[in-house]
Amino acid sequence: MTERFYELHLIHSNDLHSHLDRMSRISGHIQRFRNNFGIDHVIALDMGDHLDRMDPVTEGTQGRVNVAVLNQTGYDAIAFGNNEGLTFEAHVLQALYDHQARMPMLAANLYDLNGQRPSWVEPYTIIQKGPIKVGIIGVTIDFNTFYELLGWHIREPLAEVADQVRVLRDQVDLLCVASHVGISADRKMAATIDGIDAIFGAHTHHRLDPPEQVGNTWLFAAGKFGQVLGHAQFVWDTHEKKLAHIGGRLIDLGDENAPIDETIDHTIAMYRQESDLVMSGVAMELSVPLHHDASNESLLANVMATQLRRGTEAEIGLVNSGVFLHGFPFGRITKGDLLSACPSPINPCIMLLNGSHILQALELSLDETHIQKSLMGYGFRGKVIGTLAVDGLLIQADRNQPVGKRIVSVEVNGELLNLERKYRVGTIDLFTFHVAYPSIGLGTTIEYVLPDFIRDWLASACQSEELIEQASNQKWKFI
Repeated sequence: MTERFYELHLIHSNDLHSHLDRMSRISGHIQRFRNNFGIDHVIALDMGDHLDRMDPVTEGTQGRVNVAVLNQTGYDAIAFGNNEGLTFEAHVLQALYDHQARMPMLAANLYDLNGQRPSWVEPYTIIQKGPIKVGIIGVTIDFNTFYELLGWHIREPLAEVADQVRVLRDQVDLLCVASHVGISADRKMAATIDGIDAIFGAHTHHRLDPPEQVGNTWLFAAGKFGQVLGHAQFVWDTHEKKLAHIGGRLIDLGDENAPIDETIDHTIAMYRQESDLVMSGVAMELSVPLHHDASNESLLANVMATQLRRGTEAEIGLVNSGVFLHGFPFGRITKGDLLSACPSPINPCIMLLNGSHILQALELSLDETHIQKSLMGYGFRGKVIGTLAVDGLLIQADRNQPVGKRIVSVEVNGELLNLERKYRVGTIDLFTFHVAYPSIGLGTTIEYVLPDFIRDWLASACQSEELIEQASNQKWKFI
């Protein structure tokens, strides 16, 4: 005789960002659930941003280490995060998810520029667990300004989810969304789209403990970096053919008694050996050291500003020194050294920027309180914002004056800065999110340079001794 109530445990993770040291604990917990309740009672789901190229093993293996541990852990499905989509080129994604991954990659709203889904993407998956048929729709955030430069078009997430709900609702008993669009969009999704039982969230690194109910939909999320693991419980009434209970909790993975899957660590160690060989390759050779100082003008940041100006054929180059974590000695610099100093997956860009907005940014870069602020997200992997490094400008300043009135004069290529004029500026995409230096974010006619990262441009710049010599000229002079 069939038991009346059937329990399903959905274990969920999100936004690991290549904190691979957490994967042995995540896998250990998932295996414990399978051992305790049976494989037909457990689903494992990841909501994206598992890969992060700031990690040398992920970088050195082009993400293959991440997919290997997802395979080994036995995830039933994974969702597509912007960190996967915006930092890896199409051929790499195809190799990872079409050839290596043993679980479906879900992204209902991901299309190429011809309106076709790539071969490695599925809009949804249906998983049978005992008497319960579970439908899972995947959706990712629509950063189309960037995605379309990489050959993708991301359709509006909620509209695509609504379309897929109409397709799936009558086919499944439990309908879930694996969402990488953030908490605000998840709440709107729950409030405006009927028929969704549960949304498993990501992107904004939020924790929901206990889960949040919006209308008839339950929202779940497990923070970031594998600090916690999500456990959602569904109880299915086999007589009434409906859900009798939904609940959830977050599991602290810092517990010393947490189960550990040592085979995951062995797999990571194997890929680390491969990565070490790649990352030990020479990225650049320096005839002079490039010193770094986040609070003051330094050669490393100046080289970057000069390369941004040259590479975009701009009048001015601007970059915040906080994108670097350390400088370089002279001699051979490996790919690992370069990644260690500049881990941020930030792209160059070009914009038109008013002289008045340039002046505001320069003033702010002399505010010690501001330049020592930390910043999270937007691709930034530094510790502090840092001061502005420039090229094409000659600035005189007086630190004895009040904050906001310290700039005495600014010359642009030999002429006084015109506060009313728009200048062509080579800079970084970070500023276009209106963070770090908000006035730079007011630039117009923005063109992003993808898939290049600024560390790629730095390595290229350091091949030119003439560029380094130009960057060594003092740009900031203090009275």
